[in-house]
Amino acid sequence: MGLYYEQAKRNGEEHYTRGETAERRFSMTCRNLGLHYKVHDESTVQERNKHFDFYVWRNGEKLRVEVKAPKKLARSCQDVQYDWQVIEFLGDSGKQGWIHGKADFLAFEMERDFIIVSRKKLKRLAFDLCDGKEIVKRADESYYKLYSRNGLSLTTMISIEDILSLDHERWSKPDEAIDEEFK
Repeated sequence: MGLYYEQAKRNGEEHYTRGETAERRFSMTCRNLGLHYKVHDESTVQERNKHFDFYVWRNGEKLRVEVKAPKKLARSCQDVQYDWQVIEFLGDSGKQGWIHGKADFLAFEMERDFIIVSRKKLKRLAFDLCDGKEIVKRADESYYKLYSRNGLSLTTMISIEDILSLDHERWSKPDEAIDEEFK
């Protein structure tokens, strides 16, 4: 995350604020489900590089969860979409991306709920599905192919249907977490 992350945060860039909003909705969802949670302190680069946002206690077990906001297919697109999810192998600084992080589970925000999947199982699926032979030049061409925006990052996009083929749970958002945008 490094300099790019700090700059995006300072500038209030859309993708950063979208992530913060997803995290706020996730905390509302946990509260509504009666789950105890704690925000992971990411005040240092070392902690941010662990790639998880929350501790969630469920059935006596402490879980680490990384929340993923919906993404645009490309920065030039007007709206976010829910059919494809970006998988980050390497971040903008060239360091390990969130798919290699410490999270036990990923929470993908959808219109009315969060899809909860095992990070390790998704990592295996992403490596199985992604054609690692070709690096495409545009994000909107990265369906099951690698894409590097700056020569350091490495991502791919896989369909939500593929993610749903994994064991998963759906955690419904409470009404107050569903913005006008989704109604």
